Amino acid sequence: MTGLVGIGAAEPAVPGNSPAGTVLLGLLDDPENQNQRELSWHPGTDSHLAVLGSPRAGTSDCLQLVTSGLVAAQPGRHLYILDADGSLAWLAGAGQTGAYVGPQDTKRAARVLAFLAGEAVARMASAGGATAGGSHTSRAAEITLVVSGWARWCTAFRSGRGLAGEDDLADLVRDGERAGICVVIAGERELLNSRFFPLIPNRLFFPADASAETLLLWPRLPAMDRITGRALVQGRIGTAEGLAAQLLGQEPHSGLPGLPDGVPPPHRIEPLPAIVAPDRLTAEPGTDSVAVGLCGDELGTAAAQVPRGSVFLVAGPPGSGRTSFLRQMQRAAHPSLDVFSGNSAADFQENLDAFLAAPGTGLVHRLLLLVDDADLLPAPVHRRLAELQSQGARVVLAAASGPQLTARVPLALQVRSAPRGALLCPASPVDGDIFGIRIDTALRRPPGRCFLVEGTQSVEAQTAYRDE
Repeated sequence: MTGLVGIGAAEPAVPGNSPAGTVLLGLLDDPENQNQRELSWHPGTDSHLAVLGSPRAGTSDCLQLVTSGLVAAQPGRHLYILDADGSLAWLAGAGQTGAYVGPQDTKRAARVLAFLAGEAVARMASAGGATAGGSHTSRAAEITLVVSGWARWCTAFRSGRGLAGEDDLADLVRDGERAGICVVIAGERELLNSRFFPLIPNRLFFPADASAETLLLWPRLPAMDRITGRALVQGRIGTAEGLAAQLLGQEPHSGLPGLPDGVPPPHRIEPLPAIVAPDRLTAEPGTDSVAVGLCGDELGTAAAQVPRGSVFLVAGPPGSGRTSFLRQMQRAAHPSLDVFSGNSAADFQENLDAFLAAPGTGLVHRLLLLVDDADLLPAPVHRRLAELQSQGARVVLAAASGPQLTARVPLALQVRSAPRGALLCPASPVDGDIFGIRIDTALRRPPGRCFLVEGTQSVEAQTAYRDE
């Protein structure tokens, strides 16, 4: 293996006898045939790739080679990056990158895996998604998921409430090849012990810096120097027993190509911003929908549904953004609605009596009442609000969340039977009980982060805010 020592930096290129899109990784030593040949990998024909060992042993360099080779050789292939150590941050702005997720955003990482698992199922179920032999033939762009530092992700998924990222990744490894989705994953003992590891057809073991206990769990190594970049290669790109190989050196990244003409952009899975300007929202066409913020993978407009004669509850602790939520509803309300807002008994006393004194005029049906600090209003005001709501007015109530909410705000009882509202920055797991939902309160959320509830459905959104 002495002939592999001292390989210099080289740009990933397509080996001469390999199909287009192949990534050159290094040089493979085959002593049985008395030769050395190129170590190359193609995500379509070779499929998933596991990289085991510590970053100092060469696993980070290997992921750099794989990703830079993919960007250069297959610019139309969509990428999704779960980067636990920050080594792949240069891919965040690539046109083919649908999502780049750092270790601080475990929930979005789970969203990425859930989307890809669902995409794999949809592609296999589609009429043109697979041939009789099981290979992907859909016109949809092929996808590569790259995961660095699996140990950190694995721990985060297991400790997080309601996160199925590990199960979704196992589904991807099992079904991805038939759906045109390839997984490249780097890790150490947690990867080796995972239930999906036996399904990965290509494996690179980097023994430099590995402990004796770790080597006991690995396949038997051939005679090879344990230096950085030296690896045991098993699977389709090597042999079943394994061959020794040396990685190429990696040159600095010179730039990112754009998507080729005719290739659709990837489905984006963006993080919710901490601040949203009202002008980023799209106006809702009907009187029952009010644009309040941004939500979803690609940051579309989130709308609150407030039909005629309904009660919409805005619940959250002090400082969570309840008042800003009402101001956004006032800004975005349909022009045909008569909007009245207030937060004290003096604001409502005379005006509510005037509204009640005008039955049959259609005024009540056009009325949108925005009531801030509803839990501080006296009982007579709540009775008038209930009368107006029964006659067809839309009533939006903002109040502090907690177990005594329905006692302080009688109209909130209607929300318990017909959930409709927004829960902002819950401080306790029981804050969402009135809507029939439970939210993980261990995560820190910015003011204005809310969960819009409509019946049995809830969606996380960021409320639009303007300093006034």
